[in-house]
Amino acid sequence: MDWILTLIAYIIAVPLVVLPLRVFFINRARKKVSAACEISEVREFMLGGYLQKVLLEGKSRNNPVLIFLHGGPGSPLPFNVGCRGLLPEMTDKHLMIIWDQLGSGINNYPMTDSFAMEDLVEMTVDLIRAIRAEFPDNRLELFGVSCGSFLAAHAALIVPDLIDRIIIYGQITHQLFTSPDVYAALAEPLVPAKVRAEIAAIEAKGPDSYEAKDIAEIARALRRNTEAYLVRDGVKSPRRASKVVLDLMLGMAFSPDYRLRDAFALVRNGYRENTSIILGVVAADLRPVLEQVPLPYVIIQGEKDLVTSTLLVEEFMATAQNPHLTLRVVPDSAHYPGDAAIRELLSLRGENGDS
Repeated sequence: MDWILTLIAYIIAVPLVVLPLRVFFINRARKKVSAACEISEVREFMLGGYLQKVLLEGKSRNNPVLIFLHGGPGSPLPFNVGCRGLLPEMTDKHLMIIWDQLGSGINNYPMTDSFAMEDLVEMTVDLIRAIRAEFPDNRLELFGVSCGSFLAAHAALIVPDLIDRIIIYGQITHQLFTSPDVYAALAEPLVPAKVRAEIAAIEAKGPDSYEAKDIAEIARALRRNTEAYLVRDGVKSPRRASKVVLDLMLGMAFSPDYRLRDAFALVRNGYRENTSIILGVVAADLRPVLEQVPLPYVIIQGEKDLVTSTLLVEEFMATAQNPHLTLRVVPDSAHYPGDAAIRELLSLRGENGDS
């Protein structure tokens, strides 16, 4: 019996010692990174009539500006204000501008159904204008993921003269979460019969009758039964990747810029009760907007992405008339980037051409 109690005590004690020690080393390293940056601060901006906190960090004030627009809506991952000092690969070459969109993270706020995606577009444009006013001579690019592509595409039409290039991973065209290939994947025999029946019932309702709970059910089914989000063999060194992700998550959770409730609001936040924004973006058709984009716009798609359907993006690009649009499809990746997609995105850092 004594050895069992000893084992239990060991199992409990080791994480209590190892976790704080790991956080200590992460925060020590992040302080060195931030100290080496010419600019590293969390500043407040008035965006869409709401005072919001934004991270500015870069080794040089003269670096190209990269404004990150996260997805969700309401999911400020993988980059957020809590990442100060955690992204030297990015801040060495860019002046990173990272904003937890209203309703999430450090800018958590109750997002009632009076809000729409257009309100977030207005905030995005306000941020671009403020950053461009402070850094008038820097190259300025937007990097959007998933729902961030909605913000980036609309911003391109409103303030094209302020933006040099847009890079997207996971482009919305139309039928977000509800494309024919989503329903086909969830009708496969390997999907549990109960799930197949539930998804078939949602499909039968038609787009005019979708509810927020239907979209949540589709997303859950895709995560559990397909590789729509993550290609399991797309990460060649899973142990190393797990360590990187764990350190990043610990760095966010224990960021000196976050209170505990800010870190909690990365995943459970003001969007919890909102239906207007998610239904608005699901119903959106960005194809006419993309056809009008007047500046270099690079779309990176994971080959197996069903959420922002790569099939729909390829169909759109096959007939698109806009010469500013470029599509790159990468293998072994889905809605979340695998190794190949990460390499593709990093390769774009050195490109300044109008590709």
